[in-house]
Amino acid sequence: MPLRWLFLILSLLFATAVPAQTPGARLTVQGQLFVETATPKPGDTVTVALFFTPEPGWHGYWENPGDAGLGLQLEWSLPAGIAAGKPRFPVPQPLLIGGLMNHVYEAPHAVLIDLKLPAAIKAGTQIPVSIAANWLACTDKICVPQQDQFETMLTIGSGAISSEQRKRFDAWRAQTPVPLDRAGRFAVEGKRLQIAIPYPDSAPLDHPYFFALTQNRVRYAAPQLAKRSGDWLVIESEAGTEPGPIEGLLRIGDGQGLWVRSVAGTIPKGGSAVATLPPDGMSNPADTDTPPLPWLLLAAIAGGFLLNLMPCVFPILD
Repeated sequence: MPLRWLFLILSLLFATAVPAQTPGARLTVQGQLFVETATPKPGDTVTVALFFTPEPGWHGYWENPGDAGLGLQLEWSLPAGIAAGKPRFPVPQPLLIGGLMNHVYEAPHAVLIDLKLPAAIKAGTQIPVSIAANWLACTDKICVPQQDQFETMLTIGSGAISSEQRKRFDAWRAQTPVPLDRAGRFAVEGKRLQIAIPYPDSAPLDHPYFFALTQNRVRYAAPQLAKRSGDWLVIESEAGTEPGPIEGLLRIGDGQGLWVRSVAGTIPKGGSAVATLPPDGMSNPADTDTPPLPWLLLAAIAGGFLLNLMPCVFPILD
C-alpha cells in the first residue's frame, strides 16, 4: 500500500480522536444569537438567527453533512405555548476531502429559526429564550466538537424592527433556498440517477449543484452533470443505496437556491449541457491518491472502535 494511502487512513482515524471541548475553550467556528425584534406583538412569529463565523481554514456543516461531519444540534428551553420551527439553512458548498464529500460553510453564515408566539399573551410579558447548541468544526485534517449556550429575553410589545435588523435579516433570508411550488421528477437506470427540476429556460443559472437532504439517495462524492431541456434542469449523478423520493437543495447561483422534492417520473430528453459547481478534486474522479474502498472502511471501523473506548469524544452524540 503506498505511503500516501497509509497517511490518509491514519488521518481519517485520528481526526475523530479529538478531545471534547472544555469549558471556556476557544471556538474555531464562533456562534452569535440575533433576534429580529426583542419586542414582538402577541401572536407574532419572531425570527431568530444563529450566526456562525468560521476561522480561516475551518468549516461548519449543512443539515445533511454528506459523507462526513455532523449537522447542527439544538436543544431549546422555551416557555409553554411557544414553539420553535425547523431551522432554515443557507446554501452550502461542496468540499471533497480524501474522496469524501462534505456539505460545508467556510464563510460566515446564519441559520434562521421562527418562534411562534401565542395570540393571548399579554403586553409586557417577558419570554426567556435559551438554546443549547452543538456543532462540529473541521479543517481538512482535524475535527473539533463545539458547544455554546445562547440566551436572550423577549418582551411583548410593539413589534418594532429597527432598520439595521431588518436589513440584516432580509440579507440572511435571501441566502436561504426558496421552496418550489412544483415537484421535480427522478429516475434511476442502473447506477445512474437523473433528477429533473422545473426551471424556466429564460431564468439565470450559474454552476448548479444538487445537495440531497434525503439520506442515501445520491452518492455524494460522485460527479454531477447538468443540462437544460426546455423549462427543465436535469441533474445526473450516481444513485445511492436507497430508493424513493428525493428532497434536497438545488444551488442556482452564489448564495441562491431552490428547495426541491422529486418523485418518480419521466425525465425530459435532449437538452444542452451546463457547467456544474466543481468541488475540490472532483474534476478528476479517477484520483489515484484515494485509497481503495476496503481501506477506507477499515479506517472507519477502527475510528468507530476508538470512539467507543473514549467516552469524552463527541459528547454531542449523546
